[in-house]
Amino acid sequence: MSALVLYGASGYTGRLIAARARERGLDLALAGRSRARLEPMGFPFRVAAADAPHALRAAFAGARVVINAAGPFPATALPVLEACLSVGAHYLDVGGEGPVFEALHRYDGAARRAKIMVMPGAGFVMAASNALAAHVAGRMPHIRRLWLGFSRADPISRGSFASMLDLADGQVTIRRGGRLVAIPAGSLQRDFDFGQGPSRCMAAPWPDPYSAYFTTGAPDIEAYLEADVLARTAYRAASLFAPAAQLPFSRQILESVAEFWPEGPSEAQRAATPKIIVAEGEDVYRRRMRARLFTPNVYTFTRDCIVALAERALDGDTRPGYAAPAEVYGADFVLGLPDVRREDAS
Repeated sequence: MSALVLYGASGYTGRLIAARARERGLDLALAGRSRARLEPMGFPFRVAAADAPHALRAAFAGARVVINAAGPFPATALPVLEACLSVGAHYLDVGGEGPVFEALHRYDGAARRAKIMVMPGAGFVMAASNALAAHVAGRMPHIRRLWLGFSRADPISRGSFASMLDLADGQVTIRRGGRLVAIPAGSLQRDFDFGQGPSRCMAAPWPDPYSAYFTTGAPDIEAYLEADVLARTAYRAASLFAPAAQLPFSRQILESVAEFWPEGPSEAQRAATPKIIVAEGEDVYRRRMRARLFTPNVYTFTRDCIVALAERALDGDTRPGYAAPAEVYGADFVLGLPDVRREDAS
């Protein structure tokens, strides 16, 4: 079997990752639920569903690294990780759901004993902001507060839309005093400067309040998404109906919508929608620092980032146990990716 296995290879993000791995000349095999979708991709492959443990272990046998690109991650992350533990393969994924990060973190001890690395969020949703947060915290030894702002949302893939359904509970998680706290969606707003002056943003359900705590030690962490008046109004309205959206009938309707959602943005759309992340830190003396990270589109960055991290893992550059990217590879690792740059803006 190949040294690198990509699970969920036939989805939008999976195909981008597979193409990038081919460009890099990596020894790649595919795995997923559908033979009909895997076979035309031109790689060795094995069919395995997330709810079939024996098939997953067989699909990963002999692999040194497994990339999980199969959402929704609440359904796939733990089964894929458990199969990785069984065969001794490092686990990377491109998910961004905070509760999944928490669930994977509980496997830290098992991963250390198995001498494998568990690294969720190895795409844009966490790796980019994690690196920027680590950079700011590295300049502020006594950081106490961290705010992260993400520039305006882009078109999302069908898989991302399906994953969002599992987050539609009307709550946003932040960290206060070292503890995770749920607040009503749309209730917390803040201005960030993405380079064109202050822009209003609203707290969003990103995983950073969970993950950045272990990277930076900041006890107070909040993550925001840029949103105009219409977007903020729609977001608040949607949060009011979030409980109803979880009812079986509503879920069936939303899942039907997901089936007809565009598979993902075109190459031209990706090229036209680069991203900017702002990280602002405050230390115990109330001194502040701000930095910006400029990246390509979310999906382009994810493709480049996770393949680069997989290459490092294949070369033996790993740390057993649960880890965020910047904890293992440092705050500057993202600067080696195409079209990524950082600036301090204090």
